[in-house]
Amino acid sequence: MSSRHGAKRSQAPPRAPTGAGGGTCILLSLPPARKRGKGINQQRRTGAHGAAPMTRHLRQQERDLRSRAVTLGESGSPGAVAELLVLARHDFAQVRRLAASALGKLAAVADGGEALPALAERLRDTHPQVRQYAVRAIAAYGEAAEAVLPDLQDLADKPTETDYNRRDAGRAIETIRS
Repeated sequence: MSSRHGAKRSQAPPRAPTGAGGGTCILLSLPPARKRGKGINQQRRTGAHGAAPMTRHLRQQERDLRSRAVTLGESGSPGAVAELLVLARHDFAQVRRLAASALGKLAAVADGGEALPALAERLRDTHPQVRQYAVRAIAAYGEAAEAVLPDLQDLADKPTETDYNRRDAGRAIETIRS
């Protein structure tokens, strides 16, 4: 690179102030985003990236918990309700969704007094699919779910709710009343 006067300048890396200390730090030049992103994704797949093992661990944990919720729901055992109540409050939305579904599958053998308050709580979940599965599970309890009718009605009347949740809440109300 040459200056205005024709003399060559050295190719020193650009520097930026570091703040209160008054020193400077070298700004690194990065490859274009397209290449940079590809490299990071490749690192995640191969495990070279530092965060990838934790991400992989969390994904595996979520898969295990989802599988556990499905297994408990298919067990037909009223003893599974206690563990499903814990899973229904888990951080992972898909775990909560499958726990709600499993509680609905156990409606014939489970005590509604335990399951219905947890399912009613899921009607206010931040994820619409969790709310949908909670609605369907509540409907499976039939007349035993009468105490939850006001919560279902609120969901059915909520203009910002998804269409499918409003529709399912209306159907659940009809099922419980009949």
